[in-house]
Amino acid sequence: MSRYRFGVWGIKLDDDAFAEALAGAGVANLYNPSGIAEFHVPRVPPELSVEDALQRWQSSQPVRQLEVVDAGGLDPLWLAATLARAVPHGGVHFRRDEPDVSVAWQWPLRIGLFADDRASELRTALTGRSTSRLVEFVEVGKEPAECELLLIPCNLRAAVQRVLAAAAPITADCTIVLGGPKVDSERVEALLAVIRGEVRTAGVALGSVPKSARQEWLRVLIEHLSHSETIDTALCAAARATEIAAPLMYCSRKLAELATLRHFAERLGTAMKNARRREVSVDVDAHASSQLRVPQTASVEDLGGMLESMAPSYDYQYESGDATAIVETREAVERSTLERIEVPRMTRSMPPAPGPMTFELPMPAAVEAKVETERFLRASFFDQTKAIRLPMIAADTPYFLRVHIGPPEGPGAVANVALDESQLPASPTGHELTIALFELREDDHAPASPPARATVHLPPEKDRPSTYAWFPILAPQSGAFAARIVVLHQTRVLQTLLFRAPLHELETAFTLTQENVIHPGFDILGTRRAFDAALVVNKAGGKSAVMGITAKSVTYNEPEGITDAIEAIANAITELTKLPDKVKLTDPAVIKVLISLAHDGHLISDWIAQKLPPELATAERIQIVEARPGAFLPLEFVYPSFAPNDDAKLCPHGKDELAEARKTKCPNERDRKFVCPSVFWGFSRVIERWPHMDLEDNFNYRLSVPKPNHTTIDPLQTAILGASKRVAPADVASAKKAVKAAVKSNVHVVPTWNDWPDAIRTHSPSLLVLFPHSEEKDGKQALEVGEKFLKVGVLEDDYVRTEESDPGPLVLLLGCSTQLPRVAFHNFVGRFREKGASIVVGTLSIIRGRHATRFVKEFLDVLKKKSGTNTPFGEVLLETKQTMLAAGDPFALTVVAYGDADWRL
Repeated sequence: MSRYRFGVWGIKLDDDAFAEALAGAGVANLYNPSGIAEFHVPRVPPELSVEDALQRWQSSQPVRQLEVVDAGGLDPLWLAATLARAVPHGGVHFRRDEPDVSVAWQWPLRIGLFADDRASELRTALTGRSTSRLVEFVEVGKEPAECELLLIPCNLRAAVQRVLAAAAPITADCTIVLGGPKVDSERVEALLAVIRGEVRTAGVALGSVPKSARQEWLRVLIEHLSHSETIDTALCAAARATEIAAPLMYCSRKLAELATLRHFAERLGTAMKNARRREVSVDVDAHASSQLRVPQTASVEDLGGMLESMAPSYDYQYESGDATAIVETREAVERSTLERIEVPRMTRSMPPAPGPMTFELPMPAAVEAKVETERFLRASFFDQTKAIRLPMIAADTPYFLRVHIGPPEGPGAVANVALDESQLPASPTGHELTIALFELREDDHAPASPPARATVHLPPEKDRPSTYAWFPILAPQSGAFAARIVVLHQTRVLQTLLFRAPLHELETAFTLTQENVIHPGFDILGTRRAFDAALVVNKAGGKSAVMGITAKSVTYNEPEGITDAIEAIANAITELTKLPDKVKLTDPAVIKVLISLAHDGHLISDWIAQKLPPELATAERIQIVEARPGAFLPLEFVYPSFAPNDDAKLCPHGKDELAEARKTKCPNERDRKFVCPSVFWGFSRVIERWPHMDLEDNFNYRLSVPKPNHTTIDPLQTAILGASKRVAPADVASAKKAVKAAVKSNVHVVPTWNDWPDAIRTHSPSLLVLFPHSEEKDGKQALEVGEKFLKVGVLEDDYVRTEESDPGPLVLLLGCSTQLPRVAFHNFVGRFREKGASIVVGTLSIIRGRHATRFVKEFLDVLKKKSGTNTPFGEVLLETKQTMLAAGDPFALTVVAYGDADWRL
């Protein structure tokens, strides 16, 4: 019993007097006009004498609500019940403002119940009473549901199980557990926090209401709420009426202060004034007209204005009076307009300024057991002063869009996928993240809002929101405002989302949807390095679009001018397939391909210089995120030197630089008589690519990425190899020999896709080598191994890695072109990544069987030399391509890799 800890302090007082003395010792300011007194547990026992504390409380003005700021290590159940004795006509709650959930508090009150026998008994509690029309019962758990009160008539442990097992999300202003704790007292707060984390709720309460008293308890609760009492006061009143201890309640200030019938009436009036059909005439019931002092016939707008202005003056003494009249008025309006009146959620309620403490500062509060909360990207529109939040936007009007990362509750658009912070490296100061915004083309509306970037601070406490980023927005003349929002850490893209806000529609119609999974979480931030620039490539309004982001600037561009150059690069690459089996870098046929690629790469270079951030020119590490299928920008072929003549020779500097990279500037960059292979970005920069992945849901992926203390891959442990029946047996045998020379264990040739999952389970390969043929089957992309085609949607985890295999394998996906947008092979790259491959390496050109052996041998030879050196894969890939091209293998020109560049070998 917590009173025992007070020793002789108040030992002579009965429970009621002791409660008053404790309240007098713990409330700093007893003269707060709001009627809410903040309570801090003083030293135990308090240094203020019990006589002075008792006199201090009894001589103060009446306190309507006691708000416990901290429990000071006392049993919160005992403290809540004790303090309730000090406010016999008021309520007690423990303040928890984070997550700060907005409050709906609609009337009729929606009461959520799970579908079971205990809940069905509560449904009959109001039958035949005047309060019955003030309540609507809502079944929760099976479909997404929203309610004001979620009642769970079982003990705390069982209640946690119920909400965790719910098949659909539940939103409730207040969740009330009726069956008592049935767990040790030290676990109560943690379990209540679990419920608050699972249910979008502004408050959670725990009472011990006997089964025989639950119907009476509910009747009293609704009656007091209909008298415009706060939820904590009504809960205490219901407890007194049924002769049980006052409940323990944790809630935000919004719920404690704003969740009343009076505030709802005011908001209902405001909503009626702003209704779409506010000019419609409404016939009000005679009872409602008399009770609310409004005419029996008036427009929706006029009725709303009267209700808004007079709501504070109603007495709310009887549930059959003002409460019923307000519900009747709402129903009359909705019948007349044939539309539901959308009453916005309540979002503002500031706690009073703390008064001066007249006694010793309280003891430090016990460390709370907190539930790990998720944080989501959120967006809301504000007026030009940034002071007034707006629930909708009008055409051709300037606004500010406020973006931050925080708990999902509250107004505005919320991302459908959280930033997964489960393995965020410990930091006493949090993280600085960049948020970039780009308006997109929508319904032929060209972007009018400027691309912008801002830095927000994400605090280490996961239940706290980030700081705000503000973006100036000009709404379009029609349709919807559409934008891409990108979250970055040190110019490394973490999440891309598509934001869409239809004009003249409430923010409930706004969407903020994740487009691509970049990483499964922040777990890699401590092990990965920053990029100099990040590019997000996508399509918007049927047009290609590129967003460029550096530490200094952001840009948006629709690259229509380089479409022909990209197509020409595709044509040049196909010429590689026609080359003889053995060629050298100095062969005229290879130089001809280099010249063609340099011409079109120079056009792309000029476009980048004109349209994208200038820092890209000197960037050595670049990340590309493909936010849409087929959104491919061939940065590997950017050629910033002068376009060479048609009879240009191979630059001697380029040949030397490939053989031993020194990162020196080419002396012939302005001499058109030379073509320099080391100038191509694919041979001078680390480029990390992330493919678009069409996920069936937001959690069904097993991305293999570096984590703290888990940063290396060893792809040369064991391998399996598969090839289409169209590949000659001699070429398959040669490829197997090349792979076997590099890997440490056996190489297993898998004859068909049917045998592939068994081979994965048996050998747990670290390297997958495929020479497939690709076609479309039934309109779906498919790869052939042996005589069996596998459609892209059939590729699951068991085709990639075993459950315990982490990191996932390196995949060499050779054969058909993998990346150029006109080739349907593209989506298999994303699918392999989605299902757990650490890296997928492919070529932009078709590799015939006669080229495969040489390519695989040279590629794996370099990997073998670098194995165990702790070198990042991005640098190894760059060196591999340089070595291969220097040795004369032209297919090094078209090697691309998808996955994390910071995996170490």
